[in-house]
Amino acid sequence: MAKPLITWSVEGQKGVVNMLRRLNDETYSAMRDVVQSTARTLASYAAAYAPIGKREYIYRSKRIAPGFLKQSIRVKKRRKNKWGEYSKKSSGLMADVGTSVGYARYVEFGSKTRSGSPISAQPYMYRAVRTVAPSYQARVERVLRRLVDKANG
Repeated sequence: MAKPLITWSVEGQKGVVNMLRRLNDETYSAMRDVVQSTARTLASYAAAYAPIGKREYIYRSKRIAPGFLKQSIRVKKRRKNKWGEYSKKSSGLMADVGTSVGYARYVEFGSKTRSGSPISAQPYMYRAVRTVAPSYQARVERVLRRLVDKANG
């Protein structure tokens, strides 16, 4: 992997948000676009990688149709930070990609049946993150490089 042209270190989510607040609106807007479009891309890859069962089954007394996990993957723009504070500036700089389906973690990480037989993991989200992460990093570096070039005249 090539050595990054720009390196920066900020500790914690609050530090990142504070650093980005100091940047101009154009950069904030560009970073927001990068985060949101990457989140949508991540959701698309996760849905593509999500396994589809061969038949309908019952989970917690509910009928689950094949492909339900795949269809349930969503992007949710975060409006609150981890401290529960609303922030207009941080809105859009964070996104959650996932599903509210209760059995999703068992698909991702594997499990065991009641009799103790292992059920192998079928990672879909991890594969999606591994696929999308390099392009996300490159896009963030391009935005920051543009900021540095603009600042240097």
